[in-house]
Amino acid sequence: MLRFVLRYLVLLPVLLLAVAVGSVLGVRAFLQSANSADARIVSPRGINEAGYVQLGGARQWVTIRGQDRRQPILVYLHGGPGGTTSDLAYSFQRPWEDYFTVVQWDQRGFGRSAIDGEALRGTITKTQLVDDAIALIEHLRRRTGQQKVILLGHSWGTVLGAEVAKRRPDLLYAYVGFGQLTGWKRNMEETRAALAEIGRTTGNAALVKAMADAGPAPDAHDTEAFSAWIAKIQTHLSAARGSWYNSAGAKDIASRMLMTAFASPTLSLRGMWRMLNTDAELALDPLMASVADWDFRETLGRDFDVPMIFVSGRHDLQTPMAAAARLAAELCAPHTEMIVIENSAHFLVTEEPGRVLGALLKVRPFAEGAAPAAEPECKAETARGRHLTVPASPPSSPSAAPRGLSVRPAA
Repeated sequence: MLRFVLRYLVLLPVLLLAVAVGSVLGVRAFLQSANSADARIVSPRGINEAGYVQLGGARQWVTIRGQDRRQPILVYLHGGPGGTTSDLAYSFQRPWEDYFTVVQWDQRGFGRSAIDGEALRGTITKTQLVDDAIALIEHLRRRTGQQKVILLGHSWGTVLGAEVAKRRPDLLYAYVGFGQLTGWKRNMEETRAALAEIGRTTGNAALVKAMADAGPAPDAHDTEAFSAWIAKIQTHLSAARGSWYNSAGAKDIASRMLMTAFASPTLSLRGMWRMLNTDAELALDPLMASVADWDFRETLGRDFDVPMIFVSGRHDLQTPMAAAARLAAELCAPHTEMIVIENSAHFLVTEEPGRVLGALLKVRPFAEGAAPAAEPECKAETARGRHLTVPASPPSSPSAAPRGLSVRPAA
């Protein structure tokens, strides 16, 4: 009798654990099925493709989705570095597919594009990823017959996107920067300055002290020290609601992101593990080192031959809106615009998806010939040797816009 009781006591926790795991997996399967059904494309002109494409000698994961393959192509460059979205885009991209053919790409070394493993060593750099992005657009031209795309970068993706816009304007109808980075070190210094200003205006002495104690950014070539410094700054972003404006804190953001991955109709449990365990030594560290000196103004200048549209959440402190607005005011391009999403921060695509779609629809006419890009007056001024510059110092308010720039709220 005692032996039976002991065996029961041993087996009961195991059985309860099995039931719990089975229940969780059952709930996941239900959510995946529902989200898969919601994302189903049934239009006869629709397109829904996913697979590996050889870009720069490496297998890289690309998805193409849209209700009408004749719609303008919108190429999305995810943030991070390494924050792949091909398996998470179901949570925000579906309405875009009514107006665009949307392309998601897992950048070299990350997500599903880490498949080649050690063979990628030494190739995961900013320059190579820009080359890969150009190769992707060339592939899409051949695959679809369309000659140009709208290129959309988000956060880290704006580094790659701005580089492509500078190097190959012939491939683009327009460039769109969501949460535009102004520089690798510069951006986080702007975040630190914005947080310190919030601390001063709200009487939060602890926040002011924390930003002072963090000190200036270390040499970004030392990726370990620079990452540790970034962590000190970003620790305070959640409390300031500077990453996700309607969040209740860091745990709330983490739980939302985990649930999005958990319910993804295309992401396996193994894929979730891979997404959470990027090989930093192989991929992340060399990529960060390759952009240590990257600065938008110094690297790319102010002249562009393609429409440049920046879109920022009003409360974004991760890539501060005011910094992006100052940069936009300095650019000389066929069309330059700064669009502000009023009640969002950095994760604007999920914070205010309707406003974000409205911003994208303002860009669509460039691909339809309905918004011809004229030669800007500043081009002539540059040719005559006159250069208009806007001071790059932080404004008195984190959300202030520079004088002379029209900052338009999303409709």
